[in-house]
Amino acid sequence: MFMLQQKNPGTLTDFVTEEDRFKYCFFSLGVSRRGFRTCRPVLCVDDTFLKTKHDGKMLCAVALDANNHMYPVAFGIVDSENHDFWKYFMSKLKEVIGEVKDLAFVSDRKSEFHAHFEKIKSKDLVIAQYLEGMSFDKWSRAYFLRNRYNIMTSNYAESFNIKTRVARSFPITTFVEFIRFTLQSRFCDKRETSEKTTTTLAPTYEKDLVDMVEKARFLIPYAIGRHKFHVLDGKLNGEVDLLNKTCTCGMFQLIAIPCVHALSGSLKRGVNFYSLCSNYYKIET
Repeated sequence: MFMLQQKNPGTLTDFVTEEDRFKYCFFSLGVSRRGFRTCRPVLCVDDTFLKTKHDGKMLCAVALDANNHMYPVAFGIVDSENHDFWKYFMSKLKEVIGEVKDLAFVSDRKSEFHAHFEKIKSKDLVIAQYLEGMSFDKWSRAYFLRNRYNIMTSNYAESFNIKTRVARSFPITTFVEFIRFTLQSRFCDKRETSEKTTTTLAPTYEKDLVDMVEKARFLIPYAIGRHKFHVLDGKLNGEVDLLNKTCTCGMFQLIAIPCVHALSGSLKRGVNFYSLCSNYYKIET
C-alpha cells in the first residue's frame, strides 16, 4: 500500500487489522481520483466474492469516461463476515471524491449495499431514507431524483469484476498489484487513443451525434421563440428550448447531448451542435 502511494501521487490507501488479522483495505489511485473530477457524477458500485481460503469480498466503484468506457475509481477488500464493510468502503470513498454535486449511485438491487446505505450520509443524497419515505420495499430505476445520464445498471462495475475473475484467487497483495497493473495499462492505452482522436466528442458520442444530425435534417422545426421550437417527427414530436437545453422528449436533459429535435432547431438557427453538448463527452475530457 505504501508503494502505491509513493509511485502514484494522490493515491489514498487504508489498511485495517483486528487482533493482528486482516480486516479491511481500501485504495484509490491518484490518477483515478483526478480523472473522476471530469466524469459524469455517477458511480456504479458492486461487490464480488474472493476465491481465497480466507474468503472475503472485493468492492469497487466505477465511473464512465467520455467514451462511455468504465473508469475504475476505488476498491476495497473486506472480511465478508463483517456486515459493516459497506459503511467502511463508502466512508473511505467519500474521502476520495469529496463533495460531488448531484452525485448518483447505481447498484444491483440484490447487493448488500442497499441494506447498509442508510448509514452513509452525504450532503445531497440519502437514497435509503428517500425510499423508506416513499414506502417502497422494492424499487426500480423509475424512482430517482438525480440525473444518471442514462446509466441505468451497475453492469460496468460487474464487468470489471469479471476481468478480475482469475486474480481473485491470488493472495491479497498480489491481487492488489494485479489491479494496479491492469489500471496502469488501461489508462495508458486510453490516453494514447485519445491523443490520436481528432473529433470534438469521444468516438462513441461523435458517431451518435453525426447520425442524429442526418435524421434531424428531415424534421420540421416550427419556431415558437428565439430559442424555442416545436419539432414534428411523426411520433412523439418535441418542444425544444436551446437556451436551457431541454426537450419534452426528455433525452436532451437525460444525456446532456442534443436530441434529434434539438438538432433540428439548431440547424434552423445555425447553432453549433457541439456547444449544446456537455463537456463530459468531449475529447479533452
